[in-house]
Formats: sequence, structure tokens, C-alpha cells
Amino acid sequence: WVYPRATHEIDPESTSGAGGAAGQRYVVRPWFEPGAEARAGISVGTNGVSVYEHGTGYMPATLVHQASINGWTHVAVVYENKQPKLYLNGTLVKTCLTSPRAYVRAGTSGLGGAENDFYAGRLDDVRVYKGAFAPSEVPALAAGMGAGLTAR
Repeated sequence: WVYPRATHEIDPESTSGAGGAAGQRYVVRPWFEPGAEARAGISVGTNGVSVYEHGTGYMPATLVHQASINGWTHVAVVYENKQPKLYLNGTLVKTCLTSPRAYVRAGTSGLGGAENDFYAGRLDDVRVYKGAFAPSEVPALAAGMGAGLTAR
């Protein structure tokens, strides 16, 4: 759950480059993963949600959703076959670019950002699961019924 209080940098969607290095509001920071792998992170502002992947010479926004985000909003990012899918309040709003990296893992450290890319706002009940949810399971997370779902 997010309640953003500031905008974040909107970069173009891409599977190359390093756009996520500045101007972000990371809820989960995409920590560096060496080699052919990447760590995914989520940047949220009042102007939208972006998913960045970070690896060797690599930090693009593989998903960018520009939208007004005000008040408490449930954000879920599900990777399936290296492709991020964004759900807001339990509804799929965007499926984006497939990562060219060998593996994409969740950036499980750096909650709230780090260095110059801190999240601005409030967070509640942040969770990272090991494995993708089926599209039919995501609405249960937004409805606060995640405890009954199969552990990942």
C-alpha cells in the first residue's frame, strides 16, 4: 500500500540504458545484480508507477504507468516470464516489456529507497513474494485477504 506525496521522474520504457539512476521515489530499490541477471525495483510518485531493473551496465524502466496516484493505493507488480505486470487496487493496468536479462529477482533490500532516491510518502504492509501470483489471486491481495493465499 502506498500513499505518495511527491512526483517521480518519468523515463521512457526500455530494455537498455540506465534511466533509473536519478529522480526516483523507490518503494523497493532495484539493488545491483552482477552479470547477466537483474534486480527489480518499484518507483512510485503522485504521477505514476515505474519498474526498474538493475544489473551490469543496465538500469532501464521496463514498465512505466503514468497516472494520478492519490490517497492509499494498492500496488502489485507480478513478473511472469521476465515480463512485469502492474496491478493497481487489484486491477491489471499494464503489461510491459520483457526483460532481456537471464533472471530478474526482486530487489528485496532498500525498502523506501537509498541515497538520493528515497520514496516520499507513506507505506503500509509491504510484501515481497517468491513466485508469481495468478491474475485471479491479485485482487485478494488488494482486498486485504492475502493471508489466505498460498505462501510463495
